[in-house]
Order: sequence, then structure tokens, then C-alpha cells
Amino acid sequence: MRWLDWGPDAFKLAKKGDKPVLLAITSPYPSICRLMDRETWSDADVAKFAEAEYVCVRVDADRFPDVNERYNCGALPSTVFLTPEGDLLWGATFIPPDDMRVTLARLKAGFETNRAKLAEAIKERDTRVTRAQLGVYDNPPEMSQEILRRTLRGIVGMYDPLFGGFGKAPKFPLAGSLAALLQAFSESGGGEFEGILLKTLDVIGDRGLFDPVEAGFFACSRSEAWTQPETEKLLADQAALIRIYLDAGQIFESPGYLAKGTATIDYVRRRLFDAERGLFLAGQAADPEYYIVDAAARAKRAAPEVPAAAYVDGGALMVSTLLRAAVILPDDDLGASAVKSLQVLLGEGRDPKGGMAHTLVGEPRVAGLLRDQVCVAAALLDAYEWAADDRFYAEAERLLDFTMDRFWDKRDGGLLDRITGRDELGELSKRRRRIGEAALAARSLARLGRHDEAKRVLTSFPDYREDYGHHSAEYAIAVDSLVGATTTITLEFPSSDAALPAMRTAALQLYVPRRNVRHVRGEARRAVVKRGGKETSAATPAELAKLLNE
Repeated sequence: MRWLDWGPDAFKLAKKGDKPVLLAITSPYPSICRLMDRETWSDADVAKFAEAEYVCVRVDADRFPDVNERYNCGALPSTVFLTPEGDLLWGATFIPPDDMRVTLARLKAGFETNRAKLAEAIKERDTRVTRAQLGVYDNPPEMSQEILRRTLRGIVGMYDPLFGGFGKAPKFPLAGSLAALLQAFSESGGGEFEGILLKTLDVIGDRGLFDPVEAGFFACSRSEAWTQPETEKLLADQAALIRIYLDAGQIFESPGYLAKGTATIDYVRRRLFDAERGLFLAGQAADPEYYIVDAAARAKRAAPEVPAAAYVDGGALMVSTLLRAAVILPDDDLGASAVKSLQVLLGEGRDPKGGMAHTLVGEPRVAGLLRDQVCVAAALLDAYEWAADDRFYAEAERLLDFTMDRFWDKRDGGLLDRITGRDELGELSKRRRRIGEAALAARSLARLGRHDEAKRVLTSFPDYREDYGHHSAEYAIAVDSLVGATTTITLEFPSSDAALPAMRTAALQLYVPRRNVRHVRGEARRAVVKRGGKETSAATPAELAKLLNE
């Protein structure tokens, strides 16, 4: 089947021919996407009718995350029917070939005979959505730790005490929610949080999402009991879960959690790292048949494909995770390799128009997405804390300056998920704010001491009242980091001092949710700790660790 790329040319063609658009959103990783390619899009009758009566557009969900977020129908693949202007007519996920033939004919006939009614219905639907959003959530939130408490209540309310995890099938690890629970437990020691965390981490790691042969975490489970994994292994998932298991291993003093995190690092470096280019690849494709056999049988089979796709946001997330791993394990070589990967990312991922691009391999070179800016800014600050290199700090400041200038919504406030004016087709013309991306931006601004800007970002979202939960986990952590007492550790050492690496590890190693590390070039050779209005100092790593553990 012949496909056009997402862009102005496809929609101009649709308007010129007065044809609806058939949008296929897919990914090279899930097996069901490949199944739809083999069965539905390869069907001769489907292809003939679709190419004659529609403008057929295919989008890689990872390459165009802004398109995917606006038109996704709940899962991949998503099969979406649009007007020539890009308005949604109807959508579904996987559609087998027999059903697709019927659907194509009916949608085409409906489009031709009910144009006026369709336009009116689309307008009414958009109005209802806008009114519903503004009517339910209309006031800005108060920046207080109550947001974290409400979020935790929402997360705990969705807990599945029988199988662990949250909600019904399909079940996802929800690393953001686990991070919020870890933070709450580390500060309160709450037994309820401990039980939820331990059961969920155990079932994710032992029942079905962790590959016991090659390591690495699968994307999700189709069953409530975590026994039917969707076997793609995505880089962003590995980055999030490595960090969760390493932090949990430290907090709960669990060698098993630490081992799973370490084994997954080895998997990522072995399978998802392009050593020639120095880039992390976006994932390994699913293959259910491959993963049900033992190690000996696997050795006789070809491993699932690792597509040559790399994206700035995922690479930056993995850099941040490896820098965290470098101090927990500890492993200075791991930290050095993470910094080197970040430098490659900065070199290859820059957008000539400013900021960071999204795609690192292949065309088109997508750019102008908020997620890439905020993920790289966070990685730069992590690299600054680990490497004591002021250039990373300065680059983080420049990137956040660019972000606040180019992504800030000057009409309504808040950070938009994409720079306006770039291919504003259909739903892309509608302004969107992503709570997780904004939260990461606010945390980085707070780490730079730019608290007023961080507050502006966070208060651009409404008060969700009693509807806080999984969707607000990262947001709640960001609010807590802004309003809670921060531990600031200033390392006063010459940059080449032999004692600096050990003091740096002591400053970063313990799990301290609200911590900033600063580097000062001086001869004092000490660490100054400021917390809760009190200032103390330490001359050795052991003294510093003791101070932070009090």
C-alpha cells in the first residue's frame, strides 16, 4: 500500500481532491502493528479502495509523538479517519481486513452525503470538550504539599491488592506513580506505601515484565496477573524502571532490586546502544515466540529487531538514569560513559532553529517539541552535579531560556507541547499543555534557583481537586520539590582535587528527594550542607553521608 508522510502536502492533496484522510499511526515495536501491516494493509482490496478514495497517511508514533498524542485511539496501531482539514471523523485501533473493507466504504459514503452535518457535529464536539475542561477544573492550584497528598490518595485508591500494580488490564508499570510512592515512603516510612511498592515491584520483576534471560523490561501486560506481556522493550521504559529499581534497592536494602536494575543497564548497553555513533536506540521489537523459550533455545533463534531509530528525549532520559546508577552502584566508568553519550546527543541533536531536535536518525528531522528540551535540560543538570563541569550548568540555563521563550503560551500561559507555527494541521493547531513535561521543566528551573518561573509553569495547570492520581504523579513531585525543604550541598574543591569524586558520590548517593548539588572552585576542601535553615559542613565522605542520613 502506498502511503504519504504527515505534512502539508498530504492535506493539500486531500482538499484538492475533496477526499477524507486515512491516518495510520503505527510503531515498529509492538507485534500487533506488524500484524496489521501483514494482514490489513497488505490486502489487495483494502489497498485498492483506500488509495482510490482516501489520502493515505502513515505516521510513526515515536517519530511524531505530537501527532500520536492528538490522534491516538487508545492503543497502537491507531486507524483514524479525518476530514481534509484534519478534524477527527472516527477512529479505532486494530482493524482486520474484512472489517476494514466495510469501514472504508461506509466512512467514504458518510463523508460524501453528510458533509454539513459532520461539520456541525465536529464544531459541537469541540465546544463540549472545551466547556467540560474549563467547567470542571477552573482554578489554579495552591502550591502546597497537599497536591502530593491528594495524588498519593488517588494512586493508592487504584491499587490492586490481589495482583499488585494499579487498575485493570492492560497493566502498565506506571513508573511516575512508583516514584511518587518511593518519595512518600522515604520521607514518612508509611507502611501502606511500603506494602504497595514491594508487591508491585516484585510482580513486575518476577511475574512477567522482566526478561529473566536477557534482562530488560517489557512494555505492559495484557492480563491483570502480569502473565501476558507485550514483549517490546522500549528505551524510555528501561530508563524509568532502572531508576525505580535502583532507588528501591537502596531504600529497602534489596540486593534483588539492585540486581534487576544493574542487569537492565547491561541489557541496554548491549542491545540498545549504537557504539559506532554513541547513541541510544529507541527500543527492541516485540516477539512473543522468542521470549517464551529458554536461553538455549533463544541462542538458536534470531533476536527481535532493534530498529535504527534514536530520539533525543529517550537518549537524555537514559543519560540521567545512568548518572544516577553511577553513584548508587557506584561506578565512575558508567558515569563517564553517560557524560560522553550526553555530549554526542548535544552535538547531533541540536536544531539549527534553536534548542534540541527530536529525531537523531533518519528523515524527516522532527523538531520543536517540548519533551526534548526538558529531558536534555534535566540530563545536563545531572551531568553538572556528577562531573563538576560548569559548562553543563550553563548549557542547561541556555536551553531553559530557549524553552521559556519559545514554548511559553503568551496568550493563556503555560508551556505548550510544541512550538506553534510548525505544520499546524488539524489537531496540531490546538494548543496543548502536557503535565509531565511541564513538571520536568519546573523541576529543572527549581534546581537552577528560578523558583518564580517554576511556579508559573506549575500554576498554569488547574486544581484537579479530588481527581489527582496517576496522571499528576510527576506534577506532584515537582510541586513538592518547589515547596518542600531542600537540601543544598555545596562542594568546595579545586576541580582537579583527588578527593572530589568520593565527596561527589557521598553527596549524590543516598536517596534524598529534594537535593541540589553545587560546585565551587575553592581551597576549603569541604562540603557545606544547608537544610531547613541550618548549615553544617563535612570534611570527609563518611561525615557527609552521616549528615545526609540524619
